[in-house]
Amino acid sequence: MFGKCESGIDLISENLGKIYNSGTYLFMGESGTGKTSFVLQFLLQGLKEGKSCLLVTPGLPRDFVIYAESMGMDISLHILEGRLIIYEYAINKEFSVRQFFDEIAGVLSQHGTSRFALDPFITQNIPSKEIQPFSEQIPAFLERIEKKNIVSFVTLEMPLSQELFILKKKLEVAALGVFLLKATETAEKILVVRKLTGELAQSNKEFHYLIQKGSGIKEFKDVSNLGFSTYFSKDSPEGLAKTVFYSKDNPLGSGKTPVFSKENAFGSGKVTFYSKDSPLESVKAALDKKEAEKEIHNKKIAFKK
Repeated sequence: MFGKCESGIDLISENLGKIYNSGTYLFMGESGTGKTSFVLQFLLQGLKEGKSCLLVTPGLPRDFVIYAESMGMDISLHILEGRLIIYEYAINKEFSVRQFFDEIAGVLSQHGTSRFALDPFITQNIPSKEIQPFSEQIPAFLERIEKKNIVSFVTLEMPLSQELFILKKKLEVAALGVFLLKATETAEKILVVRKLTGELAQSNKEFHYLIQKGSGIKEFKDVSNLGFSTYFSKDSPEGLAKTVFYSKDNPLGSGKTPVFSKENAFGSGKVTFYSKDSPLESVKAALDKKEAEKEIHNKKIAFKK
């Protein structure tokens, strides 16, 4: 029955509502913008509901398992139980679009799959002779699986070559939702809504997010209306980078400035408070002494004058 279901991604659920339980959602972005994270959480939601899921990828299945583990999300049991199928495909000179689509459809039918992901949908090395057949068969393939009440997440690695641009356009037309993922100079990323059928979302509406181990994609809300500005330290190692909030109405000289861990910007992460009356040498820190001394020594936290 045609209806709606949870995407498994709070950023989407809280801002855009549920997704349709048949149809395609397209996520486009450069490497590092979190496309695979969206796919992972989408599939995990289906597995959580006891449904069968299929991931089709040009990468090794173990790579996806390792990535999930690095995010604090173990999927190995789901694979062993046969509820998550990872189908590896290779694009070479013998690649056939018709065979590709037929094999995927066969696996979907065989396992009674209700959630399906292609990550990524195509790669840059697709044979030139197969580009036109690919673009011609995309709408029919997506309609074919939609009739089976299957919801799909498809990712596209950007930028695409000019030859593959027509494939992108075909996908955008066929998809119920189209999202552009963008990176920034900090750990913050941006989701831009390009298309969303059946919802009142404004075109090109933006949502900011972070990708955190253990919790996945979390919305990074604009706190400028609360009198704060956000800064990421470029000099800090990956795991030690900090998000610093400076109060506009309560500068360092007349109050305290909290420092939140990048891994848990709005949660219950470690917080350091610098008092206006305390020199750096006597800072009161929730961080352990060694880490606090390292921060002081390297002067990685810049204070607003």
